[in-house]
Amino acid sequence: MIDDPGAYEQTLLSVLRAHSAAAVSSLQRIDRTLPEKARGLLIMVHLPQDAEGLFSVIVHLEGPDAYALQNAMGQDRTLFNVRFVEGRVVPDVPLFDPFDQPFDVNDAIVDAVMIWMTEVWAAFGGLGKRLPVRVLSPDGFGRRQSLTLAP
Repeated sequence: MIDDPGAYEQTLLSVLRAHSAAAVSSLQRIDRTLPEKARGLLIMVHLPQDAEGLFSVIVHLEGPDAYALQNAMGQDRTLFNVRFVEGRVVPDVPLFDPFDQPFDVNDAIVDAVMIWMTEVWAAFGGLGKRLPVRVLSPDGFGRRQSLTLAP
């Protein structure tokens, strides 16, 4: 078990970076099909209540008719997703006992995702349309409340 938050962040970053090209491709497809009504992008780190190491990174469009905006992105809105498949964790990220953690795992996850999204966004090159873009955890985890990728 990893008991140092810095070591965990580095381990998680190596897993995230292995999925950078797929995340960039998803952002490119979202950019090409961006609905006219979109007013901004929120890239959210969704974490379950029991902080065992599972999480998802999902793009949410801001604007009127949220349901239609989210549907316009289809599966591309999920940039990264940790899940159980046939009893295994996919992708293979370290898991923790939710009742015995050596540090705040959810904070470390959000911090690592913010570093990764900065790298992914730089590789992507930004949207063709000028919209605000932020990365955040809707539950307030991480050392930073949010990260602005585009004003």
